[in-house]
Amino acid sequence: MPMCTDSNEIGTDASNLWTIDERLAFHDYLASDKTLKSMPITGSDSTRVPDLLATRLVGLPVLAAEG
Repeated sequence: MPMCTDSNEIGTDASNLWTIDERLAFHDYLASDKTLKSMPITGSDSTRVPDLLATRLVGLPVLAAEG
């Protein structure tokens, strides 16, 4: 997934996250290295930056970060 982008900005073929986990290929929203505040799905004022944020079709957020 290109850094500082989300699935609204890039095409479905721009990332190969399915090689890590095939469930990441099926998402509603996917973002990489963006602040929570800048993501339209969060409604957050936080300036924290997750490495990867994905929501699956069932609506459960999946967060992944170092540590």
